[in-house]
Amino acid sequence: MANTRFYLDVRGAKPDTAKVLKIAIAHKGQSVLISLSVKLLPNQWDKKKQRVINHNDQMLVNVYISNVKQQVDTMLLSLANEGRLGSMQPAEIKSYIEAQLNPKKAEAKEDEHRVEPRLCLGRKLRSVVGLKDEA
Repeated sequence: MANTRFYLDVRGAKPDTAKVLKIAIAHKGQSVLISLSVKLLPNQWDKKKQRVINHNDQMLVNVYISNVKQQVDTMLLSLANEGRLGSMQPAEIKSYIEAQLNPKKAEAKEDEHRVEPRLCLGRKLRSVVGLKDEA
């Protein structure tokens, strides 16, 4: 079973700058990180309690991150109940969860990699399907 926890990513960051809060998913001895839309100073994060502290909107942010964690844990339980979790690699779990948490972003990413048929069809085939050659 995969485990989740929060991680304030302070790697390579300048001191006294807000860092991105991420949710870490550990599975099969590996971890993947999913960025949340929360930035905190190191003194605003209680690593032990996994809670935001000393922040103007700490209650709101704590509710938000608790909700995201609950959604992720529910998705992981659902994958486990369906028998799919055991065969998934951590990177696959990350992709699945990111797509579920933000479907519009996932669709945009798919569109970004989609190749228009007219660009990959040869001249003869374009004429057969009714596409005109571009000059």
